[in-house]
Amino acid sequence: MEKYYYYDGKIAQAQEVSLSLLAQGVTIITTDGLRIGHWNFTDIEVVHDDTLNNRLRLSNRTIRGARLVVECGIAPRIRETLAVLQNARQDVKPYHFLFAIPMALVLFIAGMTLYGPPMADFFLRYVPTTIDEKIGELAESQLVDDITLCGDEEAERALNKILQRLLENVDTPFTFRVDIGQDDTVNAFALPGGHIVLYGGLIDEAETPEELAGVLAHEMAHVIKRHGVASLAKQLGLQAILLAATGDTNSVINFGHTLLSMSMSRSQEAEADAVGAEMLAKAGISVKGLQAFFARIAKNQSDYGVLNLLSTHPHGEDRANALTDPAGFVLRPLLTNDEWAALKGYCGADLDGDT
Repeated sequence: MEKYYYYDGKIAQAQEVSLSLLAQGVTIITTDGLRIGHWNFTDIEVVHDDTLNNRLRLSNRTIRGARLVVECGIAPRIRETLAVLQNARQDVKPYHFLFAIPMALVLFIAGMTLYGPPMADFFLRYVPTTIDEKIGELAESQLVDDITLCGDEEAERALNKILQRLLENVDTPFTFRVDIGQDDTVNAFALPGGHIVLYGGLIDEAETPEELAGVLAHEMAHVIKRHGVASLAKQLGLQAILLAATGDTNSVINFGHTLLSMSMSRSQEAEADAVGAEMLAKAGISVKGLQAFFARIAKNQSDYGVLNLLSTHPHGEDRANALTDPAGFVLRPLLTNDEWAALKGYCGADLDGDT
Protein backbone atom coordinates (compact mmCIF):
# COMPACT_ATOMS: atom_id res chain seq x y z
CA MET A 1 0.00 0.00 0.00
CA GLU A 2 1.42 3.37 -1.00
CA LYS A 3 2.01 5.98 1.67
CA TYR A 4 3.68 9.38 1.54
CA TYR A 5 4.83 11.46 4.52
CA TYR A 6 6.18 14.99 4.57
CA TYR A 7 8.34 16.66 7.23
CA ASP A 8 8.59 20.41 6.68
CA GLY A 9 11.83 20.76 8.70
CA LYS A 10 10.20 23.00 11.31
CA ILE A 11 8.30 20.48 13.43
CA ALA A 12 9.08 16.81 13.99
CA GLN A 13 5.57 15.61 13.25
CA ALA A 14 5.02 13.94 9.89
CA GLN A 15 2.16 14.97 7.67
CA GLU A 16 0.50 12.38 5.44
CA VAL A 17 0.33 13.71 1.88
CA SER A 18 -0.22 12.67 -1.71
CA LEU A 19 2.29 13.17 -4.51
CA SER A 20 1.98 14.15 -8.15
CA LEU A 21 4.89 13.05 -10.35
CA LEU A 22 5.76 15.51 -13.12
CA ALA A 23 8.59 15.68 -15.66
CA GLN A 24 10.47 18.25 -13.57
CA GLY A 25 9.85 16.85 -10.10
CA VAL A 26 7.32 15.96 -7.42
CA THR A 27 4.42 18.11 -6.27
CA ILE A 28 3.36 17.64 -2.64
CA ILE A 29 -0.37 17.85 -1.93
CA THR A 30 -2.25 17.63 1.39
CA THR A 31 -5.02 15.08 1.89
CA ASP A 32 -7.40 18.02 1.50
CA GLY A 33 -6.03 18.75 -1.97
CA LEU A 34 -3.90 21.79 -1.04
CA ARG A 35 -0.59 22.14 -2.88
CA ILE A 36 2.09 22.77 -0.27
CA GLY A 37 5.26 22.43 -2.27
CA HIS A 38 7.11 21.22 -5.35
CA TRP A 39 10.49 19.48 -5.27
CA ASN A 40 12.56 19.59 -8.46
CA PHE A 41 14.45 16.37 -9.15
CA THR A 42 17.66 18.39 -9.42
CA ASP A 43 17.23 19.42 -5.74
CA ILE A 44 16.35 15.98 -4.35
CA GLU A 45 18.85 13.77 -2.55
CA VAL A 46 18.30 10.21 -1.33
CA VAL A 47 18.85 9.95 2.42
CA HIS A 48 17.95 6.27 2.63
CA ASP A 49 16.84 3.74 0.02
CA ASP A 50 15.16 0.60 1.37
CA THR A 51 14.74 -1.30 -1.89
CA LEU A 52 13.52 -4.44 -0.11
CA ASN A 53 10.46 -2.62 1.19
CA ASN A 54 10.36 -0.17 -1.73
CA ARG A 55 10.78 2.79 0.61
CA LEU A 56 12.61 6.04 -0.07
CA ARG A 57 13.58 8.78 2.35
CA LEU A 58 14.38 11.99 0.51
CA SER A 59 15.73 15.42 1.38
CA ASN A 60 15.70 18.70 -0.51
CA ARG A 61 19.00 20.57 -0.60
CA THR A 62 17.15 23.91 -0.84
CA ILE A 63 14.91 23.31 2.24
CA ARG A 64 16.85 22.72 5.43
CA GLY A 65 15.55 19.79 7.48
CA ALA A 66 12.70 18.91 5.10
CA ARG A 67 12.10 15.22 4.46
CA LEU A 68 9.83 13.24 2.19
CA VAL A 69 9.11 9.55 2.81
CA VAL A 70 7.81 7.52 -0.12
CA GLU A 71 6.53 4.02 0.54
CA CYS A 72 5.71 2.02 -2.62
CA GLY A 73 3.56 3.87 -5.15
CA ILE A 74 5.78 6.02 -7.33
CA ALA A 75 8.99 5.15 -5.48
CA PRO A 76 10.44 3.11 -8.38
CA ARG A 77 9.86 5.92 -10.88
CA ILE A 78 11.44 8.49 -8.57
CA ARG A 79 14.39 6.16 -7.99
CA GLU A 80 14.92 5.65 -11.73
CA THR A 81 14.71 9.36 -12.54
CA LEU A 82 17.19 10.28 -9.81
CA ALA A 83 19.56 7.56 -11.02
CA VAL A 84 19.46 8.99 -14.56
CA LEU A 85 20.31 12.46 -13.26
CA GLN A 86 23.09 11.09 -11.07
CA ASN A 87 24.65 9.25 -14.03
CA ALA A 88 24.45 12.41 -16.11
CA ARG A 89 26.29 14.35 -13.40
CA GLN A 90 29.02 11.70 -13.19
CA ASP A 91 29.51 11.79 -16.96
CA VAL A 92 30.07 15.54 -17.01
CA LYS A 93 33.66 16.48 -17.78
CA PRO A 94 35.19 19.95 -17.19
CA TYR A 95 34.96 20.85 -20.88
CA HIS A 96 31.24 20.06 -20.80
CA PHE A 97 30.69 23.29 -18.92
CA LEU A 98 31.56 25.16 -22.11
CA PHE A 99 28.51 23.44 -23.54
CA ALA A 100 26.34 23.72 -20.43
CA ILE A 101 26.76 27.47 -20.02
CA PRO A 102 24.87 28.38 -23.20
CA MET A 103 22.32 25.73 -22.34
CA ALA A 104 21.46 27.61 -19.18
CA LEU A 105 20.27 30.41 -21.39
CA VAL A 106 17.47 28.26 -22.80
CA LEU A 107 15.27 28.97 -19.80
CA PHE A 108 15.82 32.66 -20.26
CA ILE A 109 15.07 32.35 -23.96
CA ALA A 110 11.67 30.96 -23.11
CA GLY A 111 10.93 34.06 -21.09
CA MET A 112 12.16 36.27 -23.88
CA THR A 113 9.78 34.52 -26.25
CA LEU A 114 6.93 36.00 -24.25
CA TYR A 115 8.20 39.49 -25.06
CA GLY A 116 8.70 39.05 -28.74
CA PRO A 117 11.04 37.53 -31.33
CA PRO A 118 13.70 40.28 -31.30
CA MET A 119 14.73 39.54 -27.69
CA ALA A 120 14.54 35.80 -28.24
CA ASP A 121 16.80 36.17 -31.29
CA PHE A 122 19.42 37.93 -29.19
CA PHE A 123 19.77 35.13 -26.64
CA LEU A 124 19.27 32.22 -29.05
CA ARG A 125 22.53 33.11 -30.78
CA TYR A 126 24.39 31.91 -27.67
CA VAL A 127 22.77 28.47 -27.66
CA PRO A 128 24.38 25.96 -30.07
CA THR A 129 22.16 24.75 -32.91
CA THR A 130 23.20 21.20 -32.07
CA ILE A 131 20.55 21.38 -29.34
CA ASP A 132 17.85 21.77 -31.98
CA GLU A 133 19.24 18.85 -33.95
CA LYS A 134 19.42 16.59 -30.89
CA ILE A 135 15.85 17.36 -29.85
CA GLY A 136 14.68 16.85 -33.42
CA GLU A 137 16.33 13.42 -33.52
CA LEU A 138 14.76 12.39 -30.21
CA ALA A 139 11.33 13.63 -31.30
CA GLU A 140 11.59 11.80 -34.61
CA SER A 141 12.52 8.53 -32.91
CA GLN A 142 9.42 8.84 -30.73
CA LEU A 143 7.13 9.45 -33.70
CA VAL A 144 8.29 6.68 -36.05
CA ASP A 145 5.46 4.34 -35.03
CA ASP A 146 2.81 7.02 -35.48
CA ILE A 147 3.69 8.38 -38.92
CA THR A 148 4.01 6.41 -42.15
CA LEU A 149 6.06 8.28 -44.74
CA CYS A 150 5.10 8.10 -48.39
CA GLY A 151 8.32 7.10 -50.14
CA ASP A 152 7.13 8.08 -53.65
CA GLU A 153 10.29 9.09 -55.56
CA GLU A 154 8.60 11.31 -58.17
CA ALA A 155 6.50 13.12 -55.58
CA GLU A 156 9.51 13.55 -53.30
CA ARG A 157 11.57 14.89 -56.21
CA ALA A 158 8.95 17.55 -56.94
CA LEU A 159 8.65 18.46 -53.26
CA ASN A 160 12.43 18.69 -52.91
CA LYS A 161 12.52 21.04 -55.90
CA ILE A 162 10.26 23.43 -53.97
CA LEU A 163 12.48 23.05 -50.89
CA GLN A 164 15.66 23.84 -52.81
CA ARG A 165 14.08 26.92 -54.38
CA LEU A 166 13.22 28.23 -50.92
CA LEU A 167 16.78 27.58 -49.72
CA GLU A 168 18.49 29.35 -52.64
CA ASN A 169 19.05 32.61 -50.77
CA VAL A 170 18.73 31.44 -47.16
CA ASP A 171 21.72 31.35 -44.81
CA THR A 172 20.96 28.71 -42.17
CA PRO A 173 22.99 26.15 -40.18
CA PHE A 174 20.16 23.62 -40.44
CA THR A 175 19.92 20.83 -43.00
CA PHE A 176 16.32 20.62 -44.15
CA ARG A 177 14.51 17.58 -45.43
CA VAL A 178 10.83 17.26 -46.18
CA ASP A 179 8.66 14.13 -46.33
CA ILE A 180 5.06 13.29 -47.07
CA GLY A 181 3.08 11.62 -44.30
CA GLN A 182 0.41 9.16 -45.38
CA ASP A 183 -2.38 10.77 -43.42
CA ASP A 184 -5.48 12.54 -44.74
CA THR A 185 -5.26 15.22 -42.04
CA VAL A 186 -4.78 18.78 -43.32
CA ASN A 187 -1.64 19.39 -41.31
CA ALA A 188 2.12 19.84 -41.31
CA PHE A 189 4.83 19.98 -38.67
CA ALA A 190 8.48 20.94 -38.41
CA LEU A 191 10.86 19.38 -35.90
CA PRO A 192 13.79 21.36 -34.49
CA GLY A 193 16.84 20.80 -36.67
CA GLY A 194 15.02 20.80 -40.02
CA HIS A 195 12.85 17.70 -40.59
CA ILE A 196 9.46 18.76 -41.99
CA VAL A 197 6.49 16.50 -42.69
CA LEU A 198 3.57 17.58 -44.87
CA TYR A 199 0.54 15.35 -44.42
CA GLY A 200 -1.17 13.95 -47.49
CA GLY A 201 -4.38 15.75 -46.57
CA LEU A 202 -2.58 19.07 -46.85
CA ILE A 203 -1.23 18.19 -50.31
CA ASP A 204 -4.73 17.14 -51.34
CA GLU A 205 -6.08 20.50 -50.18
CA ALA A 206 -3.43 22.61 -51.96
CA GLU A 207 -4.64 23.90 -55.32
CA THR A 208 -1.31 25.19 -56.62
CA PRO A 209 2.42 24.56 -56.05
CA GLU A 210 2.64 28.10 -54.66
CA GLU A 211 0.15 27.26 -51.88
CA LEU A 212 2.25 24.27 -50.85
CA ALA A 213 5.43 26.34 -51.04
CA GLY A 214 3.85 28.95 -48.76
CA VAL A 215 3.05 26.37 -46.07
CA LEU A 216 6.53 24.86 -46.42
CA ALA A 217 8.19 28.28 -46.07
CA HIS A 218 6.15 28.98 -42.95
CA GLU A 219 7.29 25.68 -41.36
CA MET A 220 10.90 26.31 -42.37
CA ALA A 221 10.71 29.72 -40.71
CA HIS A 222 9.74 28.08 -37.40
CA VAL A 223 12.90 25.96 -37.65
CA ILE A 224 15.17 28.84 -38.66
CA LYS A 225 13.91 31.05 -35.81
CA ARG A 226 14.16 28.05 -33.42
CA HIS A 227 10.64 28.42 -32.08
CA GLY A 228 10.36 24.73 -31.17
CA VAL A 229 13.28 24.77 -28.73
CA ALA A 230 12.13 28.02 -27.14
CA SER A 231 8.59 26.68 -26.68
CA LEU A 232 9.83 23.37 -25.24
CA ALA A 233 11.99 25.19 -22.70
CA LYS A 234 9.01 27.27 -21.66
CA GLN A 235 6.65 24.28 -21.42
CA LEU A 236 8.88 21.52 -20.02
CA GLY A 237 11.58 23.50 -18.23
CA LEU A 238 15.36 23.61 -18.42
CA GLN A 239 15.76 20.08 -17.06
CA ALA A 240 14.08 18.56 -20.11
CA ILE A 241 16.40 20.41 -22.47
CA LEU A 242 19.46 19.41 -20.44
CA LEU A 243 18.40 15.76 -20.56
CA ALA A 244 18.18 16.00 -24.32
CA ALA A 245 21.61 17.62 -24.49
CA THR A 246 23.21 14.80 -22.50
CA GLY A 247 21.60 12.19 -24.74
CA ASP A 248 19.28 10.73 -22.11
CA THR A 249 16.79 8.73 -24.16
CA ASN A 250 15.38 6.96 -21.09
CA SER A 251 13.68 10.12 -19.89
CA VAL A 252 9.91 10.04 -19.44
CA ILE A 253 9.70 13.24 -21.49
CA ASN A 254 8.12 12.67 -24.89
CA PHE A 255 9.48 15.43 -27.09
CA GLY A 256 7.76 14.20 -30.25
CA HIS A 257 4.17 14.30 -29.10
CA THR A 258 4.80 17.42 -27.04
CA LEU A 259 6.06 19.25 -30.12
CA LEU A 260 3.10 18.11 -32.22
CA SER A 261 0.57 19.20 -29.62
CA MET A 262 2.12 22.61 -28.93
CA SER A 263 0.68 25.83 -30.27
CA MET A 264 3.15 28.53 -31.17
CA SER A 265 2.73 31.94 -29.57
CA ARG A 266 1.14 34.80 -31.47
CA SER A 267 4.53 36.50 -31.83
CA GLN A 268 6.15 33.27 -33.11
CA GLU A 269 3.41 32.80 -35.71
CA ALA A 270 3.72 36.40 -36.82
CA GLU A 271 7.48 36.01 -37.13
CA ALA A 272 7.10 32.78 -39.13
CA ASP A 273 4.70 34.65 -41.44
CA ALA A 274 7.23 37.44 -41.99
CA VAL A 275 10.28 35.18 -42.43
CA GLY A 276 8.34 32.79 -44.65
CA ALA A 277 7.10 35.65 -46.84
CA GLU A 278 10.67 36.92 -47.21
CA MET A 279 11.86 33.46 -48.25
CA LEU A 280 9.09 33.22 -50.83
CA ALA A 281 9.93 36.63 -52.28
CA LYS A 282 13.62 35.77 -52.63
CA ALA A 283 12.67 32.51 -54.35
CA GLY A 284 10.35 34.28 -56.81
CA ILE A 285 7.24 32.62 -55.33
CA SER A 286 4.18 34.74 -54.63
CA VAL A 287 2.97 34.92 -51.05
CA LYS A 288 -0.56 34.93 -52.45
CA GLY A 289 -0.40 31.12 -52.41
CA LEU A 290 0.01 31.01 -48.63
CA GLN A 291 -2.58 33.74 -48.29
CA ALA A 292 -5.14 31.85 -50.38
CA PHE A 293 -4.51 28.51 -48.65
CA PHE A 294 -5.02 29.70 -45.10
CA ALA A 295 -7.91 31.96 -46.01
CA ARG A 296 -9.69 29.06 -47.71
CA ILE A 297 -9.34 26.52 -44.92
CA ALA A 298 -10.23 29.14 -42.31
CA LYS A 299 -13.39 29.96 -44.24
CA ASN A 300 -14.31 26.32 -44.84
CA GLN A 301 -13.20 24.81 -41.53
CA SER A 302 -16.78 23.74 -40.73
CA ASP A 303 -16.58 21.44 -43.74
CA TYR A 304 -13.44 19.76 -42.42
CA GLY A 305 -14.26 19.63 -38.73
CA VAL A 306 -11.57 20.76 -36.30
CA LEU A 307 -8.38 21.11 -38.31
CA ASN A 308 -5.09 20.40 -36.59
CA LEU A 309 -3.42 22.98 -38.78
CA LEU A 310 -5.77 25.68 -37.56
CA SER A 311 -5.42 24.71 -33.91
CA THR A 312 -1.61 24.77 -33.97
CA HIS A 313 -1.19 27.48 -36.61
CA PRO A 314 -4.12 29.86 -36.14
CA HIS A 315 -4.62 31.86 -39.32
CA GLY A 316 -7.68 34.02 -39.62
CA GLU A 317 -8.69 35.64 -42.89
CA ASP A 318 -7.55 39.04 -41.60
CA ARG A 319 -4.09 37.68 -40.89
CA ALA A 320 -3.90 35.98 -44.28
CA ASN A 321 -4.88 39.23 -45.99
CA ALA A 322 -1.96 40.98 -44.31
CA LEU A 323 0.49 38.92 -46.40
CA THR A 324 1.61 40.77 -49.55
CA ASP A 325 4.38 40.50 -52.10
CA PRO A 326 7.09 43.19 -51.77
CA ALA A 327 7.56 45.98 -54.26
CA GLY A 328 9.55 44.89 -57.29
CA PHE A 329 8.71 41.22 -56.76
CA VAL A 330 9.51 39.06 -59.83
CA LEU A 331 7.48 35.86 -60.21
CA ARG A 332 9.32 32.73 -61.37
CA PRO A 333 7.64 29.45 -62.41
CA LEU A 334 7.85 26.81 -59.68
CA LEU A 335 6.83 23.35 -60.94
CA THR A 336 5.90 22.00 -64.34
CA ASN A 337 2.43 20.51 -64.81
CA ASP A 338 3.94 17.02 -64.79
CA GLU A 339 5.84 17.68 -61.55
CA TRP A 340 2.72 19.06 -59.88
CA ALA A 341 0.70 16.06 -61.07
CA ALA A 342 3.35 13.72 -59.64
CA LEU A 343 3.23 15.51 -56.30
CA LYS A 344 -0.57 15.51 -56.17
CA GLY A 345 -0.51 11.81 -57.06
CA TYR A 346 1.79 10.90 -54.16
CA CYS A 347 1.72 7.20 -53.28
CA GLY A 348 -1.24 6.45 -55.51
CA ALA A 349 -3.40 9.43 -54.53
CA ASP A 350 -5.48 10.77 -57.38
CA LEU A 351 -5.71 14.42 -58.38
CA ASP A 352 -8.91 14.85 -56.39
CA GLY A 353 -7.12 13.87 -53.20
CA ASP A 354 -8.62 10.38 -52.80
CA THR A 355 -6.26 7.66 -51.67
